[in-house]
Amino acid sequence: MEWDELKTPEEREIMQRYAETGRRYSLGYSLYCFITGFLFICLSLIPPILDVALPLNESRPVLPAYPGHYFVDEREYFTYTFLHAIVAWEIAVTGIVAHDCMLLTYIEHVCSILTLAG
Repeated sequence: MEWDELKTPEEREIMQRYAETGRRYSLGYSLYCFITGFLFICLSLIPPILDVALPLNESRPVLPAYPGHYFVDEREYFTYTFLHAIVAWEIAVTGIVAHDCMLLTYIEHVCSILTLAG
């Protein structure tokens, strides 16, 4: 249903209300996913931070957030593999969030049309 096909201001207000609800849910969901994805990847930074803050007699093991096999020394190239993990993870999360937000928007649109029909 196109917005131009709406006949009364009440119909436009109903559609606008559902569109705003879908926008708020999409924004909240996307912020949640991006922030938690970034924090999940940042768990890899805990051992290097603890090596500085609370040093042991030996270095703590490197704990990547997900097991990527880069065929290089993990300790020597930690910065590069960490940056790659952040970029790759955020690209993957972007695709998932885009799909979920479109689905949420379609559901809100169908709910608004059914409200107008009912």
